[in-house]
Amino acid sequence: MRRLLGLMGVMALTACGGDESPERRPPAPVVAPPAGFVTVQDPLYAYAHPVGWTRVTGRSKGLAGYQSPPGANRLPSQVGLGVNRRYPNTLRDAVRLAKDESRIVYPRYRIRSERPVVLPRGARGWRIEAEYASFQDKPVTVRTVDLLVQTPEKVQMNFFVRAPLADFERERLDEVLDSFQLR
Repeated sequence: MRRLLGLMGVMALTACGGDESPERRPPAPVVAPPAGFVTVQDPLYAYAHPVGWTRVTGRSKGLAGYQSPPGANRLPSQVGLGVNRRYPNTLRDAVRLAKDESRIVYPRYRIRSERPVVLPRGARGWRIEAEYASFQDKPVTVRTVDLLVQTPEKVQMNFFVRAPLADFERERLDEVLDSFQLR
């Protein structure tokens, strides 16, 4: 499990390491979270996760997330967000890097689907749904969804959820994904 947590940031490496300069536009109002969820917000984004999840932080500046208690196969479900407020490359570069790193790091990593995402305020996004084998002695399938976002101001974000396949629906991770908002 520690290895899974330690690698939480790998999917978000494309989004980490920027400075903390504030955005110039006023934030959009936060939509109320689903029942049983709590909202996490910043001047740039907001999202929700189930109440009772524990905060975890990555080794890289700009990466933080939350995880459930261990579920199926003793693995937690996770949501995380990496932010780089001054990303020098294109969204296409960020997507390519995220996929390339995932293929190297995660056993049996395979993309199930990917597509562009329409976002407000001139931002562009790309959604990658994938699966990989956990790092346990008896690996289980982990489902992961990454939403890579780039704003016109070159702020790069990687919002992701992951869970053992057996827990993805039970932990309501589709609702976590749907809660993501650019502000």
